[in-house]
Amino acid sequence: MKTEFLKRLKEKLTRLTASQKDLDDILNDYDQLYDDAIQSGKTDEQVWQLLGLPEEIVTELTDTIQLKKEKSIKTKIIALMPFISLIVFFLLGFLKDLWNPGWLVFLSIPMSAILLQTRLKEGLTALMPFVSIIVFLILGWGFGLWHVGWLVFLLIPVVSIILHAPVFKIPV
Repeated sequence: MKTEFLKRLKEKLTRLTASQKDLDDILNDYDQLYDDAIQSGKTDEQVWQLLGLPEEIVTELTDTIQLKKEKSIKTKIIALMPFISLIVFFLLGFLKDLWNPGWLVFLSIPMSAILLQTRLKEGLTALMPFVSIIVFLILGWGFGLWHVGWLVFLLIPVVSIILHAPVFKIPV
């Protein structure tokens, strides 16, 4: 039973991509805890109840486990965005003399991180301030609608409420 417990725990931690050091430390700790519980006279079932299921253990330890950094294309894009933004900014400035609106390309740095590392609902909520600023500036510079353009900022709380508010059920 102990080997089954440790095997399942290792499997769950490996799926979580825990670092090897954390994996070894956790497995050693639970190996010792299991032995201590058996020596105190507990049965295997009681030990499992005492320690918890491996799935529960991994869930509780998720915040403290240092995860392996997987170098994916997404993280590479995010890391390159400051350089890409700077190059685009200088190209817009020197070639088209668009220094003033050109600074907006720097908004692509946090926006790319939001787009590539968040889920859809959270990403939309996090992007709304950027979208609102861009729409506001387009309305202002492009159409001279500065006086009513500020209304786009109301989209920030509205989208958040729509996406995250619990659905109310009317009791019958």
